[in-house]
Amino acid sequence: MPQKLSNAWMKELGEKWEQIHNNYINNIGNLTLAAYNEKYSNRTFLEKRDLVNDGHPIGLGNCPLRLNEGLSRKDQWGKTEIVERTEKLAEEATMVWPYPQLSPEIIAKYRLLKTEEYNVDDSEDSKPDDEYY
Repeated sequence: MPQKLSNAWMKELGEKWEQIHNNYINNIGNLTLAAYNEKYSNRTFLEKRDLVNDGHPIGLGNCPLRLNEGLSRKDQWGKTEIVERTEKLAEEATMVWPYPQLSPEIIAKYRLLKTEEYNVDDSEDSKPDDEYY
């Protein structure tokens, strides 16, 4: 989904196009690496997927990057597809960058406990100083 929506994109996203665009435009599932971003511009998803330049397929469906794997099998691009891809990428990220398995005792040791309310006005540094008035 492009930064600026064309009428075709608005139609493709449906009645709630503005809400979908606002909520998912910068979602990791909507972002990708592409050598032909300028050529993709705000074309429809199917045009981006199947784009040909000088007889050579350059669309997202022909991209050799594993990141774009599966885009060739999509016939539309909207909220559902972005959410599905986000979940897939998040799952893959945990395999590439595993997080440590910590015992509940260690987690509890570092967990912040909310015991009382605190705000900036409670700080000694925030008290009025006659020198500044």
